[in-house]
Amino acid sequence: MHPNNLPKDYSRMNRYIAFALGFAVCSFSSAAFAGAPFELYHVPYDSISGNVLKDAVGILTITSREPGKAQMKAYNKALGKFTRANPIHVLAGTVPVSNFGYHPEFIEVHVASYRFPIVGRSGDYLRIVYKQIENSRTWVKLEELERDFFTYVAMLDSIGTPSWFVSDVFFGSKDGTRKIYAQPKEDAEATVIKKDDYKYKTFRIIEQKGDFVKIRQGWQEDSLGDDSKMPPLGWIKIHDEEGRLTIWQKDQDNL
Repeated sequence: MHPNNLPKDYSRMNRYIAFALGFAVCSFSSAAFAGAPFELYHVPYDSISGNVLKDAVGILTITSREPGKAQMKAYNKALGKFTRANPIHVLAGTVPVSNFGYHPEFIEVHVASYRFPIVGRSGDYLRIVYKQIENSRTWVKLEELERDFFTYVAMLDSIGTPSWFVSDVFFGSKDGTRKIYAQPKEDAEATVIKKDDYKYKTFRIIEQKGDFVKIRQGWQEDSLGDDSKMPPLGWIKIHDEEGRLTIWQKDQDNL
């Protein structure tokens, strides 16, 4: 589903789904991924293949429409043509960078906010990494995904932050700090922000120039969801000096 077709209660829907999941299974302990229902990173940043973070051109978010609709049809590409491969089972067979709730899921319910790096695009086909440490990749067809899932595609050359998402600017930070530049260039005056400096660690991207994005602080408890008048903080780089992706997206209600 394209962004302008998403229901207004998209993020709220995810929150309710995950709340119900967490309530029903609050005593369950997952050996592989503990803690929920919140949006969690399932692979440490340094464990994600470096090639994945360097090759990433976007982020794919998928949320299932109905229980049981939990498969992505996979494709191979050869000589410019796409052919069907074996299906990938989202719940059992993939590891998203992050998702809202437990992963792997242990009851057959909605897939909530599974996020995968996009490392290639060809028309309606996206190449995604579905296992981050192994650097396992496949092509998927966006038109098919939209039949069974709510989808959102964020390409890094026009990343933005829609109203139901916030941006994690500390995603690639090893020490919990980020440089904020006064202008979108590396020799501009810069200040350092720390992850622990902000009571509400949410940010929105409001402008982009090349590899720099301008950010402002996002949603806060006392803002009743309206953060449109928050002042800009400055510019940050999308990639680090090694060319690795340093930002990620999360659902606004899933922090």
